[in-house]
Amino acid sequence: MNPVLDNIVIVLVQPERPQNIGAVARAAKNFGIPRLRLVRPVPRRLDGAYRMATHATDVLDATTTHDSLLDATADASASFAVTRRADLGDREVLTPRELGALAVKQAGGKRLALVFGPEHRGLSNEEIGQCCRTLSIPSSPSCPSLNLSHAVAVVCHEVFSAAVKRPAAPARESEPLPPSAEIEELLVRGRELLRRIGFLKEQNPNRLQPMFRSMLTRARVTSREVRVVRGILAQIEWATGKGGAQGG
Repeated sequence: MNPVLDNIVIVLVQPERPQNIGAVARAAKNFGIPRLRLVRPVPRRLDGAYRMATHATDVLDATTTHDSLLDATADASASFAVTRRADLGDREVLTPRELGALAVKQAGGKRLALVFGPEHRGLSNEEIGQCCRTLSIPSSPSCPSLNLSHAVAVVCHEVFSAAVKRPAAPARESEPLPPSAEIEELLVRGRELLRRIGFLKEQNPNRLQPMFRSMLTRARVTSREVRVVRGILAQIEWATGKGGAQGG
């Protein structure tokens, strides 16, 4: 069991064809990644997926289905949106090889989610914004779009190659990283406070959420640090007259 690969999860957002789901399961298992999650999959049955998942039916058996991307990545310390889109503003875009090196550094004992979009459109701006970081696969300009299972195979291969070359960095047990659900709770609480004091506009209160999410991920804030920020927000809420209890 490899501690890096065992803590990687593949997330498919609204996959459209069961055959592609099966091919993804096989690609993931080819490179030692046993976890697959589906967000609002289009096919109701996965019979076709099993026909394509040669030697990887156990991955399909363990696959879970989720109502939202945030739910599917709630236990991950970091999530990576895989996209070929170029209109990403100032977001840093990693290559699969850079991801492999980062995974070895971060994934020992920590869950990392690799997020792929629907076959016909890829990930939306909102879905990319719900991920901590962004990843793009270099390809020929004459044919830049990869088949879903091929894209998964390329990314998983780079993670696998990095993971088997050297062991994962030891987990900092004294300073555990929080799951994404804790970061999201902090972001929502901060957003509501900033909206209440007029810093965020009512028309688009989520405009800065992707930037804040990315900042917190890059900083590798610990669970203790999240608790401290939560306490600061609670004190600000009390001081500005929200009516809650002081502190906490």
